[in-house]
Amino acid sequence: MDDKRLLLIWTDILNEHGGKETVDSLKDEYSKLNISQLIEFLNSLLITEFENKPFRSRAEIQTSPFLNKENETIVYDESNIIYKDLLVSLVSLMFLTNVEDSPTLIIDVAFCLKEIDDVVSEQFRKDIAEKVYRTYR
Repeated sequence: MDDKRLLLIWTDILNEHGGKETVDSLKDEYSKLNISQLIEFLNSLLITEFENKPFRSRAEIQTSPFLNKENETIVYDESNIIYKDLLVSLVSLMFLTNVEDSPTLIIDVAFCLKEIDDVVSEQFRKDIAEKVYRTYR
């Protein structure tokens, strides 16, 4: 049995910004948007300049339980990917990410999705990743 899970992880380097409470608040707000609104918002976050933040974000595939550090927050952790939930989590994570790190995060998510879910991977590629790759390579 294949037990790969997609994890999106937010690291608050200075441990000052609320961790799970911050992420949950953003996810709650963005869950009210539909898929096309989430894609539009995600694309706008790629070009919006925010102040430089002491945060890091990453996407990875796990096959065993993730042991997070005190300053890490799991934003998304699923083996059965639901596209809207993924987008809500990704938009929330990108809001907490420096704009220059966002294209890399998108491409990393696309590569991870390829290993977990072909259907969602293809939709993500068409909706987001292909444009990001062409624009930022």
